[in-house]
Amino acid sequence: MNCPLISIGMPVYNSDRFIEDAITSVLHQTFQNFELIITDDGSTDDSAKIIESFTDKRIKFLRGEVNLGISSRINHQVNIASGGFFVRMDADDIMFPSRIEEQFSFFKR
Repeated sequence: MNCPLISIGMPVYNSDRFIEDAITSVLHQTFQNFELIITDDGSTDDSAKIIESFTDKRIKFLRGEVNLGISSRINHQVNIASGGFFVRMDADDIMFPSRIEEQFSFFKR
């Protein structure tokens, strides 16, 4: 199967209660050829500290000092994404382990 790079964009704002589980669920995908672009939108909690504790090379973390809003952060993520496909992910959500694989298979069909 041809496995292109898929970019996963996760904007974050004050999500320290959920962010570890959200990131972990992305890292445990059955489809492994992805980059995870996380943009902090000026969080005032421990979100950035938790994100920085992950050492996976597929994670690109960009920290914003000012809250610009989710639309601005997603647009920036799309502009810097290296993948041929872009997938959205919320910081307070989790991915089922086969989400990306199933979505890519559906797209190919």
